[in-house]
Amino acid sequence: MSPKQEHVERELLTIAFRTYPRGLANGFMFGLFTIYFMWGKLPHALLLSWIGAFAALQVARLALSRAYLRRIQPVRSFAGWTRLAAAGYGAVGLAWGTLGAAAIHFAFEEKIFILWIGFLIVLFAVLQSQTTGNKPLILRSFIAGAGWQDKVHAVWADEYFSAMLSAGIPNVEMHIYARGTHGAGLQYRDFTGEGTWQDRFVQWMRDLGFFNKSGVETLAAQDVAAFVKGPPPKP
Repeated sequence: MSPKQEHVERELLTIAFRTYPRGLANGFMFGLFTIYFMWGKLPHALLLSWIGAFAALQVARLALSRAYLRRIQPVRSFAGWTRLAAAGYGAVGLAWGTLGAAAIHFAFEEKIFILWIGFLIVLFAVLQSQTTGNKPLILRSFIAGAGWQDKVHAVWADEYFSAMLSAGIPNVEMHIYARGTHGAGLQYRDFTGEGTWQDRFVQWMRDLGFFNKSGVETLAAQDVAAFVKGPPPKP
């Protein structure tokens, strides 16, 4: 593994495991809400057993996170940590799938239960695919969102941006607006700054050469090639 690749993979693993406590707490809250939501239709013993097993799984994943962050891990262990993280994600997906199967068996007429479980599985899959689940090589990103009015997502964006910047990832751009809401959409929102995020995105695409004539190498591709060949970034 080259020094550059080592630096990037270490940053990705570290930022992912640092977000575990918040993510696990959110997942457990979703679990509690789901139990409350299904309480009147599914057997109580089944629901209580499920939430107990789910809580134990979350505790085990928290212990995994703390074990990784306790000390600087050697490069040769990266693949092992990634497999453990992926196994944890798979176990969570299996847990939600089991609850979905129980909902189909005991309350088939309640279609909302199936839709809810399906939504959570897709949501968590998308969120976790960006961390240690598949260990991607992330090279360019455009981030836009509200600030204090959508604080939690702004904090997550800042953590992601900081990790990418520290790793020397090229062409990562972020816009956090003073006024705005979660899910800004494409509306101009009374001409506030957040309402123009799509204009910034088009400018970012143009800056990186994506509007060049067909067959012309983009500036983004050149930057990626230089990043791969170049020395590791300074801390």
